[in-house]
Amino acid sequence: MRYPGSISVTQETFKCLLTDITSSLRANGFKHLILIGDSGGNQQGMKEVAAELSAKWTDGKPRR
Repeated sequence: MRYPGSISVTQETFKCLLTDITSSLRANGFKHLILIGDSGGNQQGMKEVAAELSAKWTDGKPRR
């Protein structure tokens, strides 16, 4: 790891965290959920989660 104290998780765990966090925010009334990544390694997982949730959330509530 580049920096001492860094915490790494697997891509699968990262995607699960994103799914749980966005689902919680949505359940608590957030209307616009936007996933923004600043590192190349995280952007693919964010894109996959956004696509999965967009397909799942078809009831008119926030999709991404």
